[in-house]
Amino acid sequence: MLDKASSDTARVRILLLASSSSRQHDPELGSEYAAKALNLAQKTGNRLGIAQSYYTLGTNAYINKTLPQSHALFLKASVLFDSLHNLPGMAKAYSALGDVLGDEGDMKKSIDYYSNAKKVFLAAHDTLNSVYMDMSIASTLGMNNLVDSAISYTLSILPIAKKLKNDELISKIISNVGQGYSAQGKYEKALDYTFQALPYIEKTGDPTDIGDAYFNIGDIYSHKKDNKNAEKYALKGYAIYKEGKNIEGIAKASKLLAYVYTQEKDYAKATTWYANVISLNDTLVNVNMAKQEAEMQTKYETVKKEKAIAELNQKEKLETAELGRQRAIIYSGILILFLVLLGSLLLYTNFRKISKLNQLLEGQKQQLENQKQLLETQNDELGELNTIKNKLFSVISHDLRSPMSRIISLNTLLQRENVSETEQKKLNVDLKHTLSNTLQLLDNLLYWAASQMGGMKIYTEIINVKEMTEENLEFLKSEAELKKIQLETKIGDDIAATADMNMANFVLRNLLVNALKYTQSGGTIEIETEMDNDNKNVRIKVKDSGVGMTEETKNALFNEGVNKSTLGTAREGGFGIGLMLCKEFAEKNGGKLEVESTLGVGSIFSFTLPSAMA
Repeated sequence: MLDKASSDTARVRILLLASSSSRQHDPELGSEYAAKALNLAQKTGNRLGIAQSYYTLGTNAYINKTLPQSHALFLKASVLFDSLHNLPGMAKAYSALGDVLGDEGDMKKSIDYYSNAKKVFLAAHDTLNSVYMDMSIASTLGMNNLVDSAISYTLSILPIAKKLKNDELISKIISNVGQGYSAQGKYEKALDYTFQALPYIEKTGDPTDIGDAYFNIGDIYSHKKDNKNAEKYALKGYAIYKEGKNIEGIAKASKLLAYVYTQEKDYAKATTWYANVISLNDTLVNVNMAKQEAEMQTKYETVKKEKAIAELNQKEKLETAELGRQRAIIYSGILILFLVLLGSLLLYTNFRKISKLNQLLEGQKQQLENQKQLLETQNDELGELNTIKNKLFSVISHDLRSPMSRIISLNTLLQRENVSETEQKKLNVDLKHTLSNTLQLLDNLLYWAASQMGGMKIYTEIINVKEMTEENLEFLKSEAELKKIQLETKIGDDIAATADMNMANFVLRNLLVNALKYTQSGGTIEIETEMDNDNKNVRIKVKDSGVGMTEETKNALFNEGVNKSTLGTAREGGFGIGLMLCKEFAEKNGGKLEVESTLGVGSIFSFTLPSAMA
């Protein structure tokens, strides 16, 4: 296609299009095309092509999470677009710089670049994209915990969006306001704006957005403890997700319904929905693993083909060079017979050619060696991924076989007609206990798998520690009652931390489950908080009166390959990755996990999170 292009400018455009189309499945190839476009544009003095090449290279670097490189490339692109007075190029470069600086944590400069992009869009009479820059500014304020400012700013652009009569834009603005109020715990306002957004979302006809809207309404109602309405809208969201075959949506709607039915103490329905969550999570893990394996295999095949082509090209060049060398020798011999001086000159020329050929061969040899090393590295990565997959399947087959068999056995006993009411109650309690342990095991397993494959992303928000603690205690209340363990909390209403909600919940829930596991019947578990480091950190403590541990056991807790889960006081099982993940998640959120323990007295597990009150 490049050979048929009418000009060098057209060739630059083709290379940039090839870069954009290939960057998703092969980032290295995408960057290679963009680099070729930049080289050609620089040789031909194509300043617009140079600016576009810098922007494309910056986009590739941003996708690969190399922020300093993408920052420098977008900056070069913005300077060139500005010198050319190219308004579309200036706007997209400023917007990209806003994204990069936001990810680097520089809120002020990020907002400045978004504002500059907005001004350029307005100068180009592009009101729609100027509003999207306003939304980016509001989003940046929200991500930096300035939720009130984010809400006010978002509401200020709503009249402009309505004037544009763009239903998709209006729905996003109103939905963002609702999510902001929900994050603040102002659930009535959150419901009001989410319901306002619903008609606009339904007009767009996007099933994912519609399903998300109903799910958000159900989630807000669940925070308000209005389980009836939470169930109603969660079921609506579930139906829309199911119709659109949205596995992630179905999973989160199922999890919300399981939580609602647990609050209603309808354990039969809660068990059904939890089982649905487990099944869907298995499906998502398998899909993601298959996708990663396919991508690695594609890269492997691409490198393999490129190596074969390089070897063929090298062979052809060597044959051509050898033929040329033989001809040169023949001609030199003939000429030497006629003219010694001219023969000497030709011999010297031939010597120069051979030297260049040797240099060319050495260069090609080095290229082949580099390609060989790249192929070996990618083979090692594929082997690591395969090892993780095998380890995951091994844990699933070993640790899930026993509880699943017990669930089937308990269910079979419940189906018998001659089971008394007393036995039925006992079996139901046992079944719920087994399901709860199995769900905890599966959650740990899935988090471990995602962490091993680099799939964990952190979404920071303000967390009410007391509310998070109460939700987890409510979930484990029946387990405590079964072992006659007293749960006590000493947490103020205004204690707040900044962290990823899912990771913080995971750490607290695992520490509580471990405390229940190793505390004898009739014991006590206390949850309390304190402020560390001049109120910069919130420390959450889980103190139990359980069996405690030796110094040797405590030192081996976080030693990968040494730590092994032990049976609890009621012979509860596990597979030993929960505490390793707790430590990793606490550190990823800017905190740390610590443990104090005395054999026969009990243990104190605590972790810190950045304070939202500093």
